[in-house]
Amino acid sequence: MSQARPKVHHYVPRFLLKNFSTRGKKDKFYIWCYDKKRDNFFRSEISNIAAESGFNDLSIDFNYEEVLSKIEDSCAPIIKKLLETNSLSCLTRKDFDWLYSFIICQRYRTNWFRETMSDVNIQLAEHLKNFANSDEPDSGIQAALKRGNMKTDSAIFVVRAMKDQTQYLKNKSVMLMKSQTPDMFISDSPVCLHNDVDMRPYSNIGLALTGIQVYLPLSSDMTLAFLCPTIPLGFQHSSSEARKLIERLKTDRMLGSTIQQKLAIDKLPELHEIAERSELKAIAVQTGLPAPADQENIKFFNALQVRSAERFVFANKKSSLLFAQTVARGDGPNYRPMRMKLN
Repeated sequence: MSQARPKVHHYVPRFLLKNFSTRGKKDKFYIWCYDKKRDNFFRSEISNIAAESGFNDLSIDFNYEEVLSKIEDSCAPIIKKLLETNSLSCLTRKDFDWLYSFIICQRYRTNWFRETMSDVNIQLAEHLKNFANSDEPDSGIQAALKRGNMKTDSAIFVVRAMKDQTQYLKNKSVMLMKSQTPDMFISDSPVCLHNDVDMRPYSNIGLALTGIQVYLPLSSDMTLAFLCPTIPLGFQHSSSEARKLIERLKTDRMLGSTIQQKLAIDKLPELHEIAERSELKAIAVQTGLPAPADQENIKFFNALQVRSAERFVFANKKSSLLFAQTVARGDGPNYRPMRMKLN
């Protein structure tokens, strides 16, 4: 006899949410939540958040939940091993293959991606109306806007993406970053992409693009990063340049004029910090050991989670989420996570 499918489906797995929670009574795990839409905080048991009733019920005969469960069951022990050993070196090639699939799956299985697909369909409907010079909406496009079809279309996309897009992670440099304080967030769209390379007028967000950075928080004190190979090269270059300047300023401090000596004394601590931070990141990429995440790193990671979230941000302490509220309020009530735009 087949088991009944669960009525409530998570789009962020509970094993991941648990790493940002605190244990309560009867071995239940609770997490603090910030709702960007309502601008309020609440505490909830992890079974009740990042989930919707029937979220993965499809209009076709395909058990999508079974696919997601297999990915989660395979990756949960891998992520647990990472957190216990604090090292990427404990992972096998097969472990990495599962991680690649998990990252791609988690990127697209969320409510954010469903809303993104819906936006694209709305834009497409408008383009077709304008092309046909008609006020009557196309019935096929209208049907595509229905929530049921969106579930099926997004599920098909997730399955295909796990096959087609993992190649873009395989050529990335992998790094762990660990903080001394448990202040990292996770959101309802936890796989975040960032790029410092300016590619305007085009988007700089894409797994295959130069400079791309992919982040997934694993726990309240650990983040996993997949980095374009140019970035570790940048760590080495920053360290080398900082060390050269340090030697030059040391000479100025000893032999230069009074002004040069003062500038050298003022600049040396900052340069030492830049060199050390860059070297630690380069070593982390090479060895698999975590690089230390300072307060600026934590703010950067957390701001990514807030801005990527469709609606909810989660943490193990309410006090930590005050920063999420600050970021969300600063962005304004009309801010939405990145959407694709048709031209």
